[in-house]
Amino acid sequence: GGMNGGGGMNGGGGMNGMRNTSHLNASTSSASTTTISSPSSSSVPPLKEGDQFIPSAILLKKSATQPPPRLSEKDLITKMESHGIGTDATVAEHVQKQLDRGYATKDPQNLTFWPTRLGEALISGYRKMGLDGLWLPDLRGKIEDAIRSVAEGRADKEGVLRQALRAFNEDFRAAQSRSQVLVEEMARFLPRQVGGMVGRGG
Repeated sequence: GGMNGGGGMNGGGGMNGMRNTSHLNASTSSASTTTISSPSSSSVPPLKEGDQFIPSAILLKKSATQPPPRLSEKDLITKMESHGIGTDATVAEHVQKQLDRGYATKDPQNLTFWPTRLGEALISGYRKMGLDGLWLPDLRGKIEDAIRSVAEGRADKEGVLRQALRAFNEDFRAAQSRSQVLVEEMARFLPRQVGGMVGRGG
């Protein structure tokens, strides 16, 4: 009989009855959700459709996905370097600036970074506004690469400056025209602070 037979989970024999008498059809087993122990082995024996065997136990395991680990200071610096952001002399200043502005906090014990509600609100707002360049590292990396080119004599300072100003000016105008989206995200992540500002006419 199957799992719903006389010795199955819904039958009169209960789990003990299933342990002794139930058969599991190979075509209906699910290795991703069920762990099956056979009498002679801790793993599922080789089976083909239609084969049957007597399990000694059936255990259903429940699991959930886990968020990625928080960035450590070392990991953050490595990612900044991979995008060409900062130098040995300035990378610590870049990191500290994010902390000073309240975008993130750093756990003093394991040196991992956690976004604040303000940091989350800004990123969510920029994404909904279509302004990923304001928070993704690509634009900053390109600008710093252009600055290095100027320092090494491979690019013209005025030309690099014009390109950078043009890029930021476009983002600034877009942010102005879509500012309500950012206000709404701020209110969603920081309801008390934004509500108080609106109440005071801020």
